[in-house]
Amino acid sequence: MVKRAAKWVLSVGIFVLATAIIFGTVQVLCAKQLVREWTIGPPVILGSGESRASSITADCLHFLNVGNADCILLESGGHFALIDSGWGPPAQGIRTQGEGTAAAVIAYLKKVGAVKLDWILATHYHYDHAGGFPEILADPGIEVSLAYFNYRTPTEAKLDFNAAAVYHRCLAAAQDAAVPIADVLPAEPIVFGNWTLRFFNRHNTGHGENDASVVTYIDNGLGTSALLGGDITNLFDLETHLAAQLGKEGLLPVTLMKTCHHGYAVSNSRKFVQAVSARLAVATNWLQKVWPNVAWNYVMAAHTALLSDVNEEGLIVILGSNGTLSLSGGNMPV
Repeated sequence: MVKRAAKWVLSVGIFVLATAIIFGTVQVLCAKQLVREWTIGPPVILGSGESRASSITADCLHFLNVGNADCILLESGGHFALIDSGWGPPAQGIRTQGEGTAAAVIAYLKKVGAVKLDWILATHYHYDHAGGFPEILADPGIEVSLAYFNYRTPTEAKLDFNAAAVYHRCLAAAQDAAVPIADVLPAEPIVFGNWTLRFFNRHNTGHGENDASVVTYIDNGLGTSALLGGDITNLFDLETHLAAQLGKEGLLPVTLMKTCHHGYAVSNSRKFVQAVSARLAVATNWLQKVWPNVAWNYVMAAHTALLSDVNEEGLIVILGSNGTLSLSGGNMPV
């Protein structure tokens, strides 16, 4: 009886393993096929300084390589803004996995001429999203006109991860740099260069710092759009509600999606990913660390190409007309 049970367990294990290998292989092949739609050039900088601002005609999203963290530079019509900052340096009571990334972000901003930022936005106050802002604000070579620092004090402390401490560091840095602070996000669309932007998830959900993330929708007015999902999850149906709101307002599908919460398991639910129906998704993480169910939802359920920004300096995406994108850098699927 024991031997029979052992054989049954072994057979089930072999079947599960074989199924996983087959499904994984199919997913990788499909992922590679989807990515072939996009021509991905080597990492390039499209000019620098004043010459860049005066000559560039394309509007770009710069997904900076800060590891499993977010730092996205917006560039449109000669204007620059920064959503999240990546990791901060080691700080008392705050863990970091990105020592040195704040300095790298500052160097990148100066390299592409983004030394005058219309605004900066912390989607939420985990250290991998807002930790680098104090160093950016303290740099005399970078001018910031406005800081969207909107802390909603989530009620579940176990999901806080020192968010309050990070927020107060950001707030103090902005005050030291005499940068105006907006603690309420605009409810109406705002104009940024050639784009129209809208902020969603502006109110505290009460379900932890990740679900307090601001979500940014970008419309370039030429039939191309992007959705930057912060770290929201679907543990409390937030993705479901957001998809319904975006759909009701006629903002879906989008061309480009930043995967929610670095491609981790409890985000990027199948229904949400299918509703967004992006043609390309960017994971702010190594592709190998995107959870299998998330990769499956994008590639197999929504037929969305999936790339990473962890390569060289990151991934530059130019938003063209009628849903066209031009890419440089970025990882191919593995």
